[in-house]
Amino acid sequence: MVRIGIAVAVGALLAVGALVAVLSKHEARLAGTNSLVELSGVALPVEAGSEYCAAAQHVPGDATAVQVYAGTFGRQGGPVSISVRADGRTVSTGRAPGGYPDNTPLRVPVTRIRRNIYDATVCLRNRGANRLQFAGNLTPLDGPEQRGTEVIRLDWLLPGHPTAWSVSPRVARRFAVSKASFVGPWTLWMVFALIGAVGACAVALAVRREP
Repeated sequence: MVRIGIAVAVGALLAVGALVAVLSKHEARLAGTNSLVELSGVALPVEAGSEYCAAAQHVPGDATAVQVYAGTFGRQGGPVSISVRADGRTVSTGRAPGGYPDNTPLRVPVTRIRRNIYDATVCLRNRGANRLQFAGNLTPLDGPEQRGTEVIRLDWLLPGHPTAWSVSPRVARRFAVSKASFVGPWTLWMVFALIGAVGACAVALAVRREP
């Protein structure tokens, strides 16, 4: 029984250590996205010098960059710019230089968006000399075309490369969105607490079993 207890304790410590390491990793984090698919099956063209706008967009607060997925037809991509308009005025702009390869995520820095905007118009302008195309947000790569208005996929990014620890309050708030009225940010932590309690009970029962 003692050996079982030691093995369980070591396993638990290793699992906790691995979890802490993963949650402490610094990387780009989403503030929000308009995409309903993991990989898009639709590419939306934007001619040289033209602008493509998407209305009724939710733009999350604190975003400092937007990531789009550009196709350049085998050439180096040209410069693009982004503008965010709301309430009759431009609230954020950004620009990315040319020189990026075909079929690559393109990160466009924008001026920081201070608050959530629930009805924004986001415009992407192709400032290069060649046609570009961008992944859509609605139709999956392996699946039927969806009904609705397909627009350019916009992945809004938080500043820097935060850890999962630092964005956990935002995740908890988003967890409560579009759920029953009694569900709040605290619900996410309650779920994790219950999972931990069940795991602890299972370990205790395993240790107490007779060899």
